[in-house]
Amino acid sequence: MAKNPEPTAARYATIRDAIIAGIQNGTYPPGSLLPSRAQIESHYDVSHRTSRRVLQELVEAGWARSEGTRGYSATSGPNMESNRFADTHPDGSQFDQDATIRDPQPSPDGPASLPQQPYPVHAVPLGADLPAHLTTVHPAIRVSTEPATLEVAHWLTLQPGTLLLVRRRLITTRDGHAPLEMRTSYLADVPPGSALAADTPLTEPWPEAVTTHTGRTITTATSAINARHPDRYEAAALRLTPTDCVLVRATTWVDLQSKPVTLTVSVWPAIAVSVTAPNHGR
Repeated sequence: MAKNPEPTAARYATIRDAIIAGIQNGTYPPGSLLPSRAQIESHYDVSHRTSRRVLQELVEAGWARSEGTRGYSATSGPNMESNRFADTHPDGSQFDQDATIRDPQPSPDGPASLPQQPYPVHAVPLGADLPAHLTTVHPAIRVSTEPATLEVAHWLTLQPGTLLLVRRRLITTRDGHAPLEMRTSYLADVPPGSALAADTPLTEPWPEAVTTHTGRTITTATSAINARHPDRYEAAALRLTPTDCVLVRATTWVDLQSKPVTLTVSVWPAIAVSVTAPNHGR
């Protein structure tokens, strides 16, 4: 099969950032081998020159190191000063437009960079969202292509590592001073050129948009709630420390054949948000 011509910056950046996402979400733990040049070329149908460039940039940015004839292994991530592919703030400022993954990093100053004002306390019903009259969706929509983690693959009944469209939205207080939710949606088999893949706000809620743009009618949803520490991305977006607690709701929507179509994960700082079940009997 003929290889694609040398891709644009966005093309090789998509491959590079999919691997970065895999390192961040644990698909490639530190010390594990990353996809080889041959695997990258076969999976993405790209040239040897492109696969070499992807791996070289991962090394230069601190995400990988060469293991000689064994290939390239994942590291625990770059130093803050050397990560030229990342945001420094969730609002997208200082973002390198050549990157696909817009991953805001915690400030080197640590907890001192957290909001000076306390988080307002909100309650969210088990199957609903934060109060719309008190919150707003940040205009910066982050869209990327990432391999499915074990957890996401489980909810969507996919093979781990399956490439998915990922949309991240930050929900803040009305004045924008305090982030209250990191909302991430996952979807496979997105039609080329779909509005779902654009980094612009949708005019309808995510489930309705999926129905409109994929032709798969969303019928019902199931949710699971748990508590844990935030991952690196969540901690940065929500202005938390790695030892803080977040509440997590994973909601899976299914189609008319009861097959999972899309997953949305809402992450809330536990210091500000509580989950209620108003119709739950005593």
